[in-house]
Amino acid sequence: MLFRSDLAVDLGEVDGAPYISMEYVDGEDLSTLIKRIGRLPQDKGVELARQLCAGIAAAHDKGVLHRDLKPSNILINKKGQLLITDFGLAGLAEHVQADARSGTPAYMAPEQALAQLENVDERTDIFLLGGVLYEILTKQPPYMGSSVVDVVRLAQSCHIVRPEMLAPEAN
Repeated sequence: MLFRSDLAVDLGEVDGAPYISMEYVDGEDLSTLIKRIGRLPQDKGVELARQLCAGIAAAHDKGVLHRDLKPSNILINKKGQLLITDFGLAGLAEHVQADARSGTPAYMAPEQALAQLENVDERTDIFLLGGVLYEILTKQPPYMGSSVVDVVRLAQSCHIVRPEMLAPEAN
């Protein structure tokens, strides 16, 4: 399961210093996996895509927006199960108060990069999800630019290289 409420997480304080302790996941992040093996086999990519979609849906069902979904925030354990991690920028959909620009520039939705806080909602995560799925299929992010401005301009223009151009064998 992707978004789990049963993960072993402990918050506390020792000698005035706060700590967070989380479950160890024996595996690697999706970014490392893609770098190590290249484009994922189609059946594995579809399996991970299904798990990822289910996890984001589960988070949204609880009213949680991730806002920083990217391959390095997705772990795959030794059993092939996918876990979404790093909810550091997450918030409840109805109470998103933080800087809308928070996130990773290469993976940001246009409304995040442009700090349009009123437009940051579940659709933002779905945009990010699409970018991760694109990378699973092609082994590269959908929009590559030298700056946030370049990436936003490309995303807003909907100029994207069709996945089959980068991975013709995926058809």
